[in-house]
Parts: sequence; C-alpha cells; structure tokens
Amino acid sequence: MKKVMMLTALACATWAADFSQMSIEQLIKMRIDKEIDTNERPAFNQEMQERIKNMTPEERQYYLNRGGGFGGGKNCETNMPNFSEYDLNNDGHITKSEFRSGHEQMVKNKKLQNVDDPMSFGNIDHDKNGIATQKEFKKHQSKQLQDKCGYTDEEVKEIETVKESQENQAKKNQSQKNQSLKGQSKKNQSLKGQNNKRQNIKK
Repeated sequence: MKKVMMLTALACATWAADFSQMSIEQLIKMRIDKEIDTNERPAFNQEMQERIKNMTPEERQYYLNRGGGFGGGKNCETNMPNFSEYDLNNDGHITKSEFRSGHEQMVKNKKLQNVDDPMSFGNIDHDKNGIATQKEFKKHQSKQLQDKCGYTDEEVKEIETVKESQENQAKKNQSQKNQSLKGQSKKNQSLKGQNNKRQNIKK
C-alpha cells in the first residue's frame, strides 16, 4: 500500500505543470481558459508574480490592456464600477442613498455586468457607520479582483494604479469642461448686458 502511494505521488510530481518553462502568453491563456488545477494554483500564482515583477511598465500595460488581461475573465476589471460613479456629489464619501442612485443609474446604462450578484452597500461600509470612504471602497474592489477575477497582489496594484490614473484624468476633464461652461456663461451674460445697454441708449 505504501509503495502504491509513493508511486502515485511520484506520478503526480511527474505530471505537474512546470510553469517556469512556459511563456507569459501561455500562462495568461491558461488563466483565461481556467485550465489551472486547484492544487497547482499556488505555484502558478507564484510564477505569475515573478513574471510581473520582471516586466517593464510598458509590458505590464500591454498585457493589462489586452482582451484577456492578466485575470481569470475577459476584461474582468473593466466591468467593476469606479468610486466616482457612486460618489455623486464628489465629497469623497458614499452614502447609502448615493450608492442606491449610482447603482440604479449604472443598471439603466447597462454598465453593470453582475446585476444578479450586485455589490451591496454593507459590503463596502466596513465600519458600519453609514458612510463608505474611498479607502473602504478600494479595499472591497481589491478583494473582488482577487476572488472573482483571479488576480495576484502585483496585478491588483497595477490595475489600481491604472484605474486611479483614469479617474484623475476624468476629474481633470470634467473640471476643464465646467470651467469652459462657466466662462461661456460669463461671456453670454456680458453680451446680454451690452445689448441691453445699446437698447437703452437707442431709447
């Protein structure tokens, strides 16, 4: 019996995948196609961590922007909402009312892919004080990226950096748009005042 167990263990070791001999393309395909055995996942994740650490920022960006990304499903991270989509008054916090309104708006715009298993306010409001902070939201999304998308710690950090950059750019664009509208409004008011002045002179 002991001999059989030893032979079985030896066979398993023989057939275990040697991830270090695979290309990054092969590793990503395995993850996307969910071809990784549960017992081999720790070794797979460790190999992926090493590969990512040795990548240049350009290489990381390239693989993150590909159809499959690093994670376990196509564009998994792009289906996850941003903090700003719930923080409707831009005060850096999300109330339960804002969360509900933001969620309804995203469902209406078909931006949420997991309507059958939606994120609840209670899941992000960790201290249960009725307000979700950006830190609490980020913590929840990081866990989702690992649990649902299958990302490693290094990949999560990279995705968060990209998302933060995108959010900052979106805020900058919105600010510029608001300034432009404000400037146009002042210009219109000034023209209106000049027209009124001319009409008064004619009278």
